Amino acid sequence: MKREIKFRVWDKYNKKMIKLGNLENISMRKTAGYDDDFANFEVQQFTGLKDRKGVEIYEGDICKEGNLIYEVKSGNGLFELWLGDYGDTGIWNVHNRLEVIGNIYEKSEELKNDRGDDSAKYEGDSKNN
Repeated sequence: MKREIKFRVWDKYNKKMIKLGNLENISMRKTAGYDDDFANFEVQQFTGLKDRKGVEIYEGDICKEGNLIYEVKSGNGLFELWLGDYGDTGIWNVHNRLEVIGNIYEKSEELKNDRGDDSAKYEGDSKNN
C-alpha cells in the first residue's frame, strides 16, 4: 500500500491551521520570508487514512467512535488512537469507523475531563460535560 506523505502546520502566532502538502513547502515558506521562527509552528503528518466521511486524518486530530473520543498520535513508527495517556489501538484497524471532529489546537477541550487533564472524555457522561 502506497501512502501519500503530506503535512499541515498549526501556526501558533496566528492561531490557524495551514495545509502545506510536503516538507519542501515548509522550507519554501521559510525561504520566502513568511516566518523566521519555526518555534511558532507545529508540524503534523497525514496518516494516509480517511475517516468514515472521507476526511483526511492527521496526527493531532480528535476523532470520535461511538461515545469514545481519541487523539491521533504518532510513535514507534505508526499512528495510534490514544485514550488519555494510553495508546489504545493502531488507527488503520478502525479509521473507517472514526469521525474527525477537530484537532488538539482548535478543539482541545474535547479531550479534557472534569479534572482538567488529558484523560479521555466519554460523550454523554454528565460529570464530564
